[in-house]
Amino acid sequence: MLIVEGVGSSRQELAAWIDATLWVQADEEPIAERNAARIEAGETTSAGLAGWMSEERPFLAEDRPWERATAIVAGTGELPHKDCAEALVAGPA
Repeated sequence: MLIVEGVGSSRQELAAWIDATLWVQADEEPIAERNAARIEAGETTSAGLAGWMSEERPFLAEDRPWERATAIVAGTGELPHKDCAEALVAGPA
């Protein structure tokens, strides 16, 4: 088994070679907070983040990898659970 991580890891060009994909969906506010923490920690800069987003957003708008996902997971859930031991599962929307 090989696990590949990253926003572009399940892009359309690779779909024929991928058995399953997992899309982690997060709300904009927690993403912004995480990115601000990365800048504060020195993991990236504001300019670096802006450059990354200038490429990522158009890619996501066109490729829409979540539409091919085997499962979609909430990356910013608010229901209480033990992150290291439990997964929350919901039925279809």
